[in-house]
Amino acid sequence: MPPLLNGFWLLLPPLAWNLAFTARLKLERAFDLGTAPAWVTGGEHLTRILCFAGALWVPMDADRRGLALYGVGLVVYFASWWPVMGPQAAGLPTRSPLWFGPAVTPLLWLAGIAWAGRAPWFLALSVIFLGFHVGGYRAAFRGA
Repeated sequence: MPPLLNGFWLLLPPLAWNLAFTARLKLERAFDLGTAPAWVTGGEHLTRILCFAGALWVPMDADRRGLALYGVGLVVYFASWWPVMGPQAAGLPTRSPLWFGPAVTPLLWLAGIAWAGRAPWFLALSVIFLGFHVGGYRAAFRGA
């Protein structure tokens, strides 16, 4: 049985953000969506499930430095979405690395969860998940 105070609760703000704002991303300007190889998307889906389920077993020991990294990571993650959604995305060059912001910046808040819960295995799992996640973005990127 997972502990009641676990890392899953810290996944809820980014999940809510994704549900609220994913439709506003203008990714089709820079990416050929749906063109990543099946092994990349399959690996991403599998490791996403493992990562999110694994967060249930990350006890929140409330290491303040980990929670601070989580908080800073959330701010950076939320801010990384602004350039690639809404009307301002129309002026963003397709070769800009800013298109990768929403895919790369979760490393900060996921690392914060791992640090706060003293769970290096969760950080390793998160890095594998993000490798597939960014790999999917990279495979579909037109600006290469």
